[in-house]
Amino acid sequence: MNDTPRLMMALTGLMLTTGCPPKDFDVNAELTGLSYVLESAEGYTLVEGSNFALSFSESAKGETYFSAYAGCNSIDGIYYIDDGVMNVDMMIITEIWCSDELSTQEDWLLDFFRSAPLVNQSGDWMFLENESAMLTFLDRAVATPDLSLTEATWTIDTIIEGKGMSTTNLEAYPVMWFSDDGTFGFSSVCTALEGEYTTSGAVLSLSNVLLTIIECDDAMASSFDTPIIELIDDGEFSYSIDASRLTIEQDSYGISGTGE
Repeated sequence: MNDTPRLMMALTGLMLTTGCPPKDFDVNAELTGLSYVLESAEGYTLVEGSNFALSFSESAKGETYFSAYAGCNSIDGIYYIDDGVMNVDMMIITEIWCSDELSTQEDWLLDFFRSAPLVNQSGDWMFLENESAMLTFLDRAVATPDLSLTEATWTIDTIIEGKGMSTTNLEAYPVMWFSDDGTFGFSSVCTALEGEYTTSGAVLSLSNVLLTIIECDDAMASSFDTPIIELIDDGEFSYSIDASRLTIEQDSYGISGTGE
């Protein structure tokens, strides 16, 4: 059965209620290299304070991949589009501890991808729909432009070790900032760091890094700090900013956090 008429009718109804997406529908979506954020949903409500980001890529062998993030773990999968339907062959998910609400949300998303949703693209907009929900996405660069390094205070919530990522449920996460005068700082309940920095392309260079250990009875916070203070020292790092998330890495180790 060709689901294109059903998709067109649903999208037309969405246009009447939102007035936002344009009319030039394309059920033969070409998503490789694109990233989106959820703008609205019918049939599902995201956990308050969370967001849903979705990106698409292609391997050197021509396999098409998607990556999804909805507030806690990352979901990655192999997909292909056939006659306006997104078929998922395989999915994997990281194992970061999440609240019960976010865990339930991730289970819903896994089921949504498994349901072979209809997919449609129109300019900066992308739509996914199954029998129970319709998700409307906007191109990430349009919806949430990348912050600059000095524009935000970065809350460090993720440790990167090799191919894995981990976090800890802390009452207060450490923060990091970069000033226009070429200095940077890092502060947590157990540690303080300061120094100087320069950037060149995707390279972040740190120098004159000074460490201050603060008397701290919070063993969990101290344990979270340990790989950070081992990482942040004089030297060169790769860094990237994706919307409001900063990632700093060196030799497969790194940190990541959100900015505001």
